[in-house]
Amino acid sequence: MARYKLLFAALFSGCILISYSFSGNPGVKPVHPMARRQADFPSCPEIDKYPIIFSYVTDDLKKELEAKCITPLILSEKTTAFQNRESFPDEIYSDFYRVFAVNKINYTTATLMIYLIEEEQTESMHETDRLLLVIYDKDGVARDVLSKNLQDVFSTREFKFTSNREFNVVDTDSEYSPDPESEAEDRRNGRAPEPSVSTLYYQVDPVAMKFKMLD
Repeated sequence: MARYKLLFAALFSGCILISYSFSGNPGVKPVHPMARRQADFPSCPEIDKYPIIFSYVTDDLKKELEAKCITPLILSEKTTAFQNRESFPDEIYSDFYRVFAVNKINYTTATLMIYLIEEEQTESMHETDRLLLVIYDKDGVARDVLSKNLQDVFSTREFKFTSNREFNVVDTDSEYSPDPESEAEDRRNGRAPEPSVSTLYYQVDPVAMKFKMLD
């Protein structure tokens, strides 16, 4: 009987100790593991210097962009990064294209990922290569998408980030047609024909998680 009393006393003391350890700091609540989960974005360098340009306008810029394309995303990474299929270009899921994560910008509430979608056949003119910008929330859900070709038959585009929240897209029309009747005279007068250039200005809103076009 004395042995049972000692065992009961030990168990009773242990219950008091456990009860105290949970109630000693009532303001702290255990955190569910899902609440601590951070999205696993594809690996790529974070932009730390501005301005930065993504473009095929010159050979040097093209080489600089392609140098960031180390390893294409595998199927599981595509499935995670591009869950809402209707929001993304069809090329992402084609066997004839590769997708590379080239850079990212981290905000308190969001992450901006910059991808290059590159045609597999290198002998082509890469007219369907495009830059894809995606704003994700902290759970890795895509909230806004911006996608534009880097070049096509008629024009080239330059994406220039001037800061972590502002960038512009410069569209240069390379297929201008000078007036054959006045071209010679224009050139003599120093008015050589030049391609038309248009610029669109954008702002990244990491709170609303949207791309905003500025006037």
